[in-house]
Amino acid sequence: MAIAEICLEVCIRFGAFERKRRAFMDKWFVFDAILVLNMVVETWLLPILILTSSSDDLGNTIDVSMLRMLRLVKLTRLSRITRLLRAVPELAIIVKAIGLSARSVTVFFALWLVLIYVFAITLRQLTSGTDFGQSYFSSVPDAMDTLLLDGILADYAPLAHAVPNGHPIEWILIIFFVLLASITIMYMLVGVLVEVVGALAHAEQLGSGWDLSLHRCGRRWNKPGTMRSPS
Repeated sequence: MAIAEICLEVCIRFGAFERKRRAFMDKWFVFDAILVLNMVVETWLLPILILTSSSDDLGNTIDVSMLRMLRLVKLTRLSRITRLLRAVPELAIIVKAIGLSARSVTVFFALWLVLIYVFAITLRQLTSGTDFGQSYFSSVPDAMDTLLLDGILADYAPLAHAVPNGHPIEWILIIFFVLLASITIMYMLVGVLVEVVGALAHAEQLGSGWDLSLHRCGRRWNKPGTMRSPS
């Protein structure tokens, strides 16, 4: 049902073009049309082909494992979030700030990795032959994993440890998400809040100083012997 609605949306958008050739010149329309075509092939055409063909014929004609990789194409739909960035300038400013600070953040993470590596080697040597070392520092990679997850990112250690062995891509994606969303974005939020509070305090001080100046001027104006404004 959802795919039918999306197909209807694409058809309506195509019909809205006065000259149909311009539809193929619209990058967003072409992009959405390709994604919808992929969804139709995967959801409707492929099951019909599987039902109407025997398993042997299907195995000789279609590589199903390759078709599963086409699902990753759907992730490109996330690029439409650029429209949101255009609609909300504040988001674009934050994204640009992250891009400008990428080098400094990379240097920070590199220093972080060096410290973890040095302490991992040290703890591996000091705890060698002990039960504690066998449990947490059995090797240098295990020691680095322990220091990173259990020492620094302890709140996210259960999620990272739940990743099965032999799936490094999933582990890297989880760690990247934690470093980006929990550390980079949150510390940026703290910086923005501090800056807003500082600007608000400065504005309040300026307002208080202006009110005090007006009050002093009013007192001098109302002293005896001074000229008063005509009533």
